[in-house]
Amino acid sequence: MRKTLCCVCLLLGICLLMACTASPTTTAAVSPAGETPAETQATDSMGDTAEEVQSTVQYDDSSPAEADFQYRVYIQPRGTDLLATVLVLCNGQLYYLNTPTDGTSVNNHCVIKTAKEDVYIALPDGSILRFAPFSELQINLSAGLSQVILQKGEVFAHVAPQGEARKLVIDAGDREVEVKGTDFGVSLKDKLINVVVINGLVYTHRCVDWEKYTCMKWDQLSVTMEPTTKYSGSLGSSDWATLSAADGWELSQSGLQDMPIAAAEIEESAFFVWINPFNGAYYDEKNFASSTDWLSSLILNDVNMLPYDPNAYNERVYNQNNSGDDKYCQAYPADCPASPLIETPPPVEQPSMSDSDTGGGGSPSGKFPQFDRSSCFTNGGHLWCYPVAGSVDESLSGEWDLTAICQQYPGETFCSWQ
Repeated sequence: MRKTLCCVCLLLGICLLMACTASPTTTAAVSPAGETPAETQATDSMGDTAEEVQSTVQYDDSSPAEADFQYRVYIQPRGTDLLATVLVLCNGQLYYLNTPTDGTSVNNHCVIKTAKEDVYIALPDGSILRFAPFSELQINLSAGLSQVILQKGEVFAHVAPQGEARKLVIDAGDREVEVKGTDFGVSLKDKLINVVVINGLVYTHRCVDWEKYTCMKWDQLSVTMEPTTKYSGSLGSSDWATLSAADGWELSQSGLQDMPIAAAEIEESAFFVWINPFNGAYYDEKNFASSTDWLSSLILNDVNMLPYDPNAYNERVYNQNNSGDDKYCQAYPADCPASPLIETPPPVEQPSMSDSDTGGGGSPSGKFPQFDRSSCFTNGGHLWCYPVAGSVDESLSGEWDLTAICQQYPGETFCSWQ
């Protein structure tokens, strides 16, 4: 009897061994709308598909195609003498980075960990990303795709026109958000994912097939994402819960307490002028230049609030970036040239109150609202004005940088105010 049991046990052991060593053949499913399977991987520490989170893609410095792509990083200055810093992980090495008023270029696939300040990033196509403090992210760029992997934290994206041949996606947990020129935000905190849409087209996909921590199949979720709406879901869930509002301002006041960057972006009402693709041609260089000029102006305005001039600030940043082997600029000096000297702009004459009225500032192009000249003020050498009360949606009722607008649209009526 004992001999028979031993034989049975031996046969069972052989069967189990064969089952464990057999390799199942699985064909990678095509992601939605004929897209190529995602390169994103889930971390090895997560075994339950309900808790899968995206991991980062490794940088191949031997690939010229990858080395050609960079993006530009701007760190919001601190209101103290301490320079604001981010951590940058490149090729397995961790570095510190400070950025001057005109930003710093960072290599494709590097991982960025923000600290106590907001961080802005300009992508090569002109898209602008704003990340919250204590966020962790990676940006992967290729000819047809801009991918942001949000490991944790919050991002708000102003997406430049993508046309038909390209797309921008943000991966957070088991969700992928795809956009075609829009303003939206994504946050990932613990197992909760939030997406808020301000305008434009947004599509979401959920990974439904993991193999060896790689997403083999993305499935489009049923909810059509609408403007001025917040969508919430948890890792592993199949759809979204929604919170809608009449406009962006109402949404920022009532439903975005856990998305402070999105709320701030709605209240600040930033406006970007990009050139749309035409006949298959893209205008990335012009859009990128427009976005980096805007970000440099934004950071410069913040630095002007500090007790030293911008050139002194940039010199401090340059010296700090070259003070040790643990600095990104020591490892990649070509990305960190000294910033050009900033000329102090001549003061912009304040609008005469005697000439002010509530209906001035027409827009021959039809792209801009009427501005109230009596509301104008100067900051950083630029003229800023508010739209005439009630003439625009509340989400667009903040101050507008007329100087920046007039650089691209000099024929606008309000350009004569400068």
